[in-house]
Amino acid sequence: MAENSGYGITLRLQLDSKSSKDFLSSIKPELSNEYRISAKGNAVEIRFSAREACDFEAKCASLSKYIKLFEKSARLAKE
Repeated sequence: MAENSGYGITLRLQLDSKSSKDFLSSIKPELSNEYRISAKGNAVEIRFSAREACDFEAKCASLSKYIKLFEKSARLAKE
């Protein structure tokens, strides 16, 4: 889910609490310089400033790569 906060865009990924912590720890080192990332309850929030939101599609495509890698590693861990 994405929402426009007036100051930019917040992308919220709703996960169970263990997955949100795992996801946060797996992507934060890679992306912490590029995005403002935090966990709030069962959600991971990724915030973009208004200036960054101009390139929202490209940012989402970049994040999509990390989300797919996380999903794949989570599936492999369950096996």
